[in-house]
Amino acid sequence: MSARTFMPLYVGDYLKDTLRFDAELNGAYMFLIMEYWQHGGLPDTDDQLCRIARVKPRRWPYVRAALAPYFGPGWTHRRIDAEIQKADEAYARRANAGRKGGSQKSSNATAMLAENPSNATAMLKHNQNQNASHIPIQEGAYPSNVKLNVEELGSAPANVVRLGGRS
Repeated sequence: MSARTFMPLYVGDYLKDTLRFDAELNGAYMFLIMEYWQHGGLPDTDDQLCRIARVKPRRWPYVRAALAPYFGPGWTHRRIDAEIQKADEAYARRANAGRKGGSQKSSNATAMLAENPSNATAMLKHNQNQNASHIPIQEGAYPSNVKLNVEELGSAPANVVRLGGRS
């Protein structure tokens, strides 16, 4: 099971299914389905369900009777189970792609360094220059021990802003 942070909420479907709920039932139902989403299911004891739904114990029998038809046996929920499966599969695909992508980049860099160390050094310098050219340079924006040599860059990047009236 992955860490499921974002629960999809299909507002049209939710409203269609809960149109006759009052505020108490809507709140209780939302708390129950959010708990289900986070933990992959619900407990099957009235005491725990009452606390999760944030309903007063004297109101729980009414709330339970109204919400039970929206759940299966053991307080299962078909729609949320399907959404959890989709989310977990998407998470696994992204994690797998990330592992492949990271290992591919790492092996490419290692191979390039082994073939020709000067190419790897040149690529590193190029990347550093590319990254530096996107940073707006302002006088006083850097500690005094940082020296910026615009002549070394050839010309000042278009996004350089000089303060103090000099151009």
